[in-house]
Amino acid sequence: MSDLNAVSAETARWILDDAHAAFHDKHHPCNGFSETQGTISWEEWQLPVPFLGREMRRGLVFMGFNPSFGGKAEGDSPRGGSEFDAYYNYWSHVFDGSTVEGRSQLYGRYLDLGRSALGSNFALGVDALVIDAIPYRSAKQDEAFSDDVWNHVRDRYTRAVLRDCSPRIIVTCGAWALWCLLDLFPQVVGKRPAPFRLRDLVGKDFDLATDWGSVVVLPLPHLTAAHGISTEQRAEFGRLLGTVLSKES
Repeated sequence: MSDLNAVSAETARWILDDAHAAFHDKHHPCNGFSETQGTISWEEWQLPVPFLGREMRRGLVFMGFNPSFGGKAEGDSPRGGSEFDAYYNYWSHVFDGSTVEGRSQLYGRYLDLGRSALGSNFALGVDALVIDAIPYRSAKQDEAFSDDVWNHVRDRYTRAVLRDCSPRIIVTCGAWALWCLLDLFPQVVGKRPAPFRLRDLVGKDFDLATDWGSVVVLPLPHLTAAHGISTEQRAEFGRLLGTVLSKES
């Protein structure tokens, strides 16, 4: 483990231990995720994603709602029974020497945004971290739409992982990621945008009071949504991110 890692071992260990309980205990709030990957054993089950990357030199976090479970591109991702060090190191170095786009189309879109904003040297996992409000994996997010699930991970995981890395800028991907962030930190600094709906907020940054200080939030739609985001729209989002980063540098 590296001292440079932006997310603490304590937070990552909590979600690893919680995953064991969720898979084996039918009464656990997150037990529904044990069936989202098919009828498989604990040793085959893809574990929750605690974070992706080890540093955020630009003070930037991309925040989604919850991750899908990987196919062949994540054939090497940690499964049930993994030792903690292997689990922690895998996600710390997941983007090292790999093709980001091969991991996930969404991660590729994050990379495109960063490079549009900061140039071709931008790297996920070094310049920016990737996290999800709910780290458990599902196929269609259905299992994540649960008050019990959110209440279970809200403070012990989601607040903790954000506090660990203490970003200056958070780019939310989709309405549910934004909802989770505002449920954690409802105090908007200055004039609250109104009406407070995602479609009215897209591309309009605002300041949010958090446990570690004021943070700039840039809400974006889900970048791989079924309705599609055009190349021109993604280029505009990259330009907006560049503007936010230049103001915060």
